[in-house]
Amino acid sequence: MSRKRNEDEYTALSIKVESYEVAVGVSVNLNLQTPVPIRYSDDDPVFTPDLKLEFVGTSTYPEQRAGDRYEIVVYGERAEKEQLKLKDIHVRDKHELPVYRTYRGQEIPVFKPPPGIAVLDKRPGIREWSLWVFVVASVARDMLTLLTASRRPLYLSILERKIDRQRWVQSLKLRTTDPAYE
Repeated sequence: MSRKRNEDEYTALSIKVESYEVAVGVSVNLNLQTPVPIRYSDDDPVFTPDLKLEFVGTSTYPEQRAGDRYEIVVYGERAEKEQLKLKDIHVRDKHELPVYRTYRGQEIPVFKPPPGIAVLDKRPGIREWSLWVFVVASVARDMLTLLTASRRPLYLSILERKIDRQRWVQSLKLRTTDPAYE
């Protein structure tokens, strides 16, 4: 008997930012601190920037999650060149050749996209959620700029994709308007 996979469920969340903490610094490249380097290139810097943004807020939307608390940590540490590329998720056949499908007479690449950028976790027994997400440093710097420049209330907008029992974040945005009213 085969198990039927449930359809993925999408939820748009709006979280009003109530407080935030920032840590900015620099450290020795982690690959120099471990016996076996994880991922590296000879062009990687010896000293790497670290940027950590911690947000605490309350959900305003959707109604069934309104009032839930969220702790979201954004790490800005990846270099632009380390970003996953479409060629990295292009499906390959048993001979390692890229797979294509035909759509209306055109050859279209077949991709295996990741389920999301990070997993949103609910703390058992209480209405609190947590998220840790790693982004390129430029995105974290832009968020930091918005935090320090805005005099308006800030909101985090999250598009959540529930796959089986896991809730994957499809997008995370820091905003000056409540996305629940758009």
